[in-house]
Amino acid sequence: MAGMGKTTLAKLVYNHELVTRHFDKKIWVCVSDDFDDRRILGRILEDLTGNSSQLGTKNAILEKLQKELGGGRYLLVLDDVWNEESIKWDALRTCLVGINSNIGNCIIVTARSDHVAMIMGTLPVLHLGGLCDADCWSIIRKKSIS
Repeated sequence: MAGMGKTTLAKLVYNHELVTRHFDKKIWVCVSDDFDDRRILGRILEDLTGNSSQLGTKNAILEKLQKELGGGRYLLVLDDVWNEESIKWDALRTCLVGINSNIGNCIIVTARSDHVAMIMGTLPVLHLGGLCDADCWSIIRKKSIS
């Protein structure tokens, strides 16, 4: 379900000081419904360099990513993934391992679908539940007072 706090939770992890100290590079890519490995790799490169990638081929992007990521550890957040085709995820995963296979790299995926989580996951899925009515009203009251 939308609005459950998946992206918010991922942002809190992404920006936490322990994460900043543990990883050499942090990358955030909003994926949505267009799960194309070349496009995602280009967006990863853009996030790392701060520049729009003008590289035409996937191999050129992969070479540049290898230079950018070097031998360090990275945290990659793939936010709002909708793809339910495991073959597409496998293609991206293969590229990522080819770029940098250091132990300690981490990928966090936010998704609305349990099926997406099962395809992408190596760890158990974390399900976010909704707040009860009393907690919702408590937040509204606090926000309206301040």
